[in-house]
Amino acid sequence: MAIGFLAGMKIATRCAINAGLNPDHIANLMIWLLIGGIAGSRIWYVARFWNDEFAGQPLSKIFLQRAGFVFHGGLIGAAIVIAVFLRVNKLPLWKTADTLAPGIALGHAFGRIGCLMTGCCYGAPTKSPIGILFTDPRSPATDHCTRFGPLHPVQIYEALLNFALFATLYWLFRKRKFDGQIFSIYLVAYGVSRFLIEYFRGDGAGHPAFSSAQLISIALIGAGITLHFLNSKTAPAAQKPS
Repeated sequence: MAIGFLAGMKIATRCAINAGLNPDHIANLMIWLLIGGIAGSRIWYVARFWNDEFAGQPLSKIFLQRAGFVFHGGLIGAAIVIAVFLRVNKLPLWKTADTLAPGIALGHAFGRIGCLMTGCCYGAPTKSPIGILFTDPRSPATDHCTRFGPLHPVQIYEALLNFALFATLYWLFRKRKFDGQIFSIYLVAYGVSRFLIEYFRGDGAGHPAFSSAQLISIALIGAGITLHFLNSKTAPAAQKPS
């Protein structure tokens, strides 16, 4: 997570310069983004798995358990922080969102590598050669492996998709035609990739019917398409990089 945050901040400040924004404002925003993202992702995880993992347990488990973050919750927490920060500092909404989008994808890619290392957000059982086994007793995936065998390395799948998304968004950033274009593309692309990844999840998230994450992904896709259409009609033309 630390590597992902630092890499995302580097990309965001570089994009800010190209967009004509003060990179110091974006760096400060990234600090608050980290706080809001971690808080939101942890709150979402605890609420979702309260009966399974936290009911009747000491409160210290909520704060000290090594694994347990949900990206959608982090995205919501980060969005709240961004809205407040932009209002206080009077920064342009969609231009700032475009500036942050490539770095969010890059940071998320590193975060999924962290999920692989800690054994959370694990995959469904698979008999394919790419299946992996977790053996660390502290890993949430170990018990699943003991019962079902090798699992899909969904953390690697999603990390690779996010690295590809970062590269695409960063390339498109210099070619954007209006403010909000890059952020709307991020919402659609991430929503599609997460929707598909859910079919390979084995941590209670993936099942034949739509999961809660898939429903949120559908909402993100719809929001991205709507924002792209509306901003293409009303948002200012993007400032070209110097």
